[in-house]
Amino acid sequence: QAMLNEFLGMLADQVVAHRGVVNKFLGDGVLAFFRNPDHAVDAVACAFDMVHGFDALKTGWDDKHNVKLKFLDLGVGISTEEVILGVVGSGRVWDFTAIGTGVNLASYLMEQAREGKRVLVDKVTFRAARDIIDGFEGPEEFELRKSGQTVAHPYERYTLRTRKGMPP
Repeated sequence: QAMLNEFLGMLADQVVAHRGVVNKFLGDGVLAFFRNPDHAVDAVACAFDMVHGFDALKTGWDDKHNVKLKFLDLGVGISTEEVILGVVGSGRVWDFTAIGTGVNLASYLMEQAREGKRVLVDKVTFRAARDIIDGFEGPEEFELRKSGQTVAHPYERYTLRTRKGMPP
């Protein structure tokens, strides 16, 4: 639990440092949003700082544990698709959150951010943050569909490797 709290604390600190809002913790991750005019740039910069912060945490944890921690990794998914932001629910149970395709797309990208693909972004995010992105792969086409749906929507994603001015 101490490691999880340290990890979630680092994620939250990075979101706040990059002018974002932590909406909620989701298991071992966060749902955050960025609402300022440079939201895509801030979100991408935040993602790279999260990756570097995670690597530093992992090194410290590895020094304290006998178990090899190679299986631990961080995946970030970013979408700047429009969302509905506000209170949803009923009179007895409600939540302030973001909902919509942008949230689903970011969630999908986060789930796909594995095996060396640590930061995945949609096309609009990539184009808006291009000035701070150094190394990347893409575009890669994919289809977003919910389980059991026959209709899928085509999208493009980019794997971000390095940020300008940061070590790889």
